[in-house]
Amino acid sequence: MLKYLPILKKFLLLREIPEDILTSFLKNSNFLELKKKNLLYVKGSTDNKVYFIIKGLARRYNVVGNKEVTELFYAEGDFVANIDFIFLDGSSRSTVECMSACKVISFSSDFLFRELRTNNELQFKMYKALSTYNKRLDERIRLLTNFPTKKLSYLRFREIYGSIVDSFPNKDVASYLGISPESMTRIKKQIKMDFVVPEKDEKISMY
Repeated sequence: MLKYLPILKKFLLLREIPEDILTSFLKNSNFLELKKKNLLYVKGSTDNKVYFIIKGLARRYNVVGNKEVTELFYAEGDFVANIDFIFLDGSSRSTVECMSACKVISFSSDFLFRELRTNNELQFKMYKALSTYNKRLDERIRLLTNFPTKKLSYLRFREIYGSIVDSFPNKDVASYLGISPESMTRIKKQIKMDFVVPEKDEKISMY
């Protein structure tokens, strides 16, 4: 497991954590290679594991009626945890699924809490991780309610997640933004047309 130490140190969230603490985490963790569609945890579960994504993409979703509604996206360097159980003592209200093949390190929340009791730097990092988690949930609410058009909502979504958005499945982005996959395709085509640069000899008609 220690071979992953240089990789962990590159991620922003872990960059300033002392090497001996990261080494302790690795010695008390498991390495998982997951396939696309594999689940990290399911709705109703009391999974107490904390996962750190080394490689790959995942999403958190809920089922409303007969539709899967994506609530959150995870990428390399993100923590994934059953917040409802670990911090709120309730069963999970959502499911987390790999959107691609994933490489993940997992460790128990019991071990995490033991480390948190003795390390202020780690407490601060965990605070930042939870703040980021809540901010992303709030961002989705704003994307659904605060923008006059879904095109503007999608452009803001791209600002939040960056170019990695292009790796997210179209249907998952659509459900995250509260629109149909067909509407999502039309918005992407419209944005692409907005940025088309005319050829040198092409005349632009104003009428």
